[in-house]
Amino acid sequence: MEIIVKKNLLDELQAKGICNKEESEKFLNSLISEIAQGIRVQRIKLDGLGTFFSTKCDNKAVLESGLFLDQITKTSGVDRSKIRDAFALLIHFIKNMLIKGYEVQIIDFASLRIEEKKAQVIKSAKNGQNTMIPAKKLLIFEADKSFLDLCEQAVRFEVEEEFRKQIEHIRAAIVLLVVPKRDFAIKTVEYHFEKSGWKINTCHSIEDAQRFLQLAKPHLVILDSQVEKHQELCEILKCNARTSFVPLIMLYPKTVELAKTDDFRICGNDHIIQPFEIKQLINLAESVVWRTSEEETILRQEVIFQFPTIDKHIDHLHELCSKLFAVSGLEEEGQITFTAAFREAVANAAQHGNKHRRDRMLEVLYLADQEKIVTAITDSGNGFDWQNYVQVNQASDAVGRARQSQKEGKMGGLGIMLMSRCVDKIEYNDIGNMITLIKYLQPAASATANV
Repeated sequence: MEIIVKKNLLDELQAKGICNKEESEKFLNSLISEIAQGIRVQRIKLDGLGTFFSTKCDNKAVLESGLFLDQITKTSGVDRSKIRDAFALLIHFIKNMLIKGYEVQIIDFASLRIEEKKAQVIKSAKNGQNTMIPAKKLLIFEADKSFLDLCEQAVRFEVEEEFRKQIEHIRAAIVLLVVPKRDFAIKTVEYHFEKSGWKINTCHSIEDAQRFLQLAKPHLVILDSQVEKHQELCEILKCNARTSFVPLIMLYPKTVELAKTDDFRICGNDHIIQPFEIKQLINLAESVVWRTSEEETILRQEVIFQFPTIDKHIDHLHELCSKLFAVSGLEEEGQITFTAAFREAVANAAQHGNKHRRDRMLEVLYLADQEKIVTAITDSGNGFDWQNYVQVNQASDAVGRARQSQKEGKMGGLGIMLMSRCVDKIEYNDIGNMITLIKYLQPAASATANV
């Protein structure tokens, strides 16, 4: 977040020709002093911005801006008309900077910034049902220590109703747009997004995008798949817990076949095929930002991998997932056992589901919340009678039966037995081409998974 400081405010007053340097400093110093003195006995209202008051003062009376400016005129010695114009410009400038996403820091006074309070799920005390509280934006006021010492008491700030409504309607501010340099339509995209209230930052390479992400966390990333090494950015975003829930919209050319890929793919939250209507992209952006904000209240991380059944892609999957498991919250033993089950499930999907055919896809979903981690592995095969193998696994002579099946050239069920010993729960879809492995962060009471 970029910062506006006291010097910027003084420069703005001088640049508009309202006050000279000395008058500007006297005005701002008197403003701060009069707020500190005034809140000891009553509330101080700055028209257009909000009201300051003390937590110790019971007087609800409000000193309106007109009388407040009279006091500043007396203490500063600056002409009343200049004080009036300087005050109006100062309030307008502060509000404008806050709306644009800047933090305003005034030394010896306070800092103001707009923050987003994320959506959250709360449980009703009356009926025990979960209720979703949507995300909203708030004006945060933090008094400087020297200002609190001057006030000799705690200070509160209450934003004016009309300005509060403005703040609530601010869209997610920062969009990182990563597109090729030759994309001549980009200026049109930038114009319409900015007109709709978004702040656009455009990069033409993955390296520039990485540098931007080191400095700021955008509210949305729009990534053109035709940018060289674009999947590196997908990996940086989605495999990092800090940015995993930054919404990602992928732009694909009309020639792309989304159901298949020759490469290893980390998926975005949504996609759009080019060419497209700008309104369609803006509507999709709003929808994705809202949806991921809701998901973030429940999950800590979500990653989707898609790739053809090729050994190097499977190796890359295991490399990335090992990193995810390492920061999942599982203890070392839990990581080892979950990794063993995961590798077995992926191997089964590649061998038995896809028959190691390079034209068949594998999809892996990784989810983490506060209680557990989940992986779902889906192959492109016809599935299998998993219920029969679960029964074999639960039989008293499960190992013997599995060995006999293997001698007959059939799937033996030993893999299911291994996985069931390593995770807390195994689930299959109806046809048997998707397996879900669940491991709780706290060790389960039973050593054998429920299937």
